[in-house]
Amino acid sequence: AIRLCAICYFFAFLGNAIDGPVMWACTEPHGGWTGTQLVSINRVALAPALVVVFFPRCWPALAACWPAWHVTAMHGSDWFFFGWDQMLDEIGFLCLLLAAS
Repeated sequence: AIRLCAICYFFAFLGNAIDGPVMWACTEPHGGWTGTQLVSINRVALAPALVVVFFPRCWPALAACWPAWHVTAMHGSDWFFFGWDQMLDEIGFLCLLLAAS
């Protein structure tokens, strides 16, 4: 379950790193974040997500993924109001607790 969550994080971060400049040029993010900042957060978060794919018990790397996704999903404007965006936020937090136990 933890590895699957990390794979979802990785591809979500990768999609935002690739498509983010176009998404946030069309609709600016809110909450004080710029599109460039959110793209940078997603690019940096690719590394810990990949670490968790190969080492699912590495909870500090998963702990770096969760806030990165939380900031992106909460402040990424209208692009992040689908059900799976909040679900990844919730599942990521539960997997973080599972990996730490």
